[in-house]
Amino acid sequence: MKGEPMKKTIIILAAAMFIFAAQTAFACSCVAEIGKGATDYKAWAKDFKGAAFSGRVVKIEKNAAKFELKVTFAVDKYWRGVDAAQAVIYTASDSAMCGVSYEEGKDYVVITDSVSGRITTYSCPEMEYAAHRAEYLSALGNGIKLAVPSALKIDEFANINCEDELARLDNLTIQLQNDPNAMAYVIIYGGRNGKRNEAKARLARMMHYLIITRSMDA
Repeated sequence: MKGEPMKKTIIILAAAMFIFAAQTAFACSCVAEIGKGATDYKAWAKDFKGAAFSGRVVKIEKNAAKFELKVTFAVDKYWRGVDAAQAVIYTASDSAMCGVSYEEGKDYVVITDSVSGRITTYSCPEMEYAAHRAEYLSALGNGIKLAVPSALKIDEFANINCEDELARLDNLTIQLQNDPNAMAYVIIYGGRNGKRNEAKARLARMMHYLIITRSMDA
């Protein structure tokens, strides 16, 4: 009887220790390297196989199964690893798993390594790159500023019949085929007296024709 309270205390303590361990097992901890000397930025730039660019986040997609985010950028300038108007990077969806936080519509300078052929960011390297961003970018050179793309209106029409609409979409398809680097935007305004979801339904029909029937890249 006298030993029973002690037994309960030990069980409760063990349970508390287990809960604490479970909560901290997934925490992201950035440990500083003891005795690390000054970074040789020129040597780093010579061996750097990742990507360095600046741009704005245009889309963030979450992959719940892999606990990761796919972040698409509209690139403004690049130094290494990116040479197109768009760049895609991956990061863990939780900061506790060393993921980096991004917001749509915001501008960022990204310096990160390539992991298994994918541009991937982690919070610990990101802290180092952010703290000495000027030095790292300087070692990579001046970078290349992308030209601002010009916009050209292809067509404009009102509430036309289906055959005429498809003919105009065919013309848009030809324009895109002639310029593979171009990106098309289809904007539909339903009007003040439009029916509920009418514009959305028409857009879905047009997208289906362009992507499924004409095999355009979504």
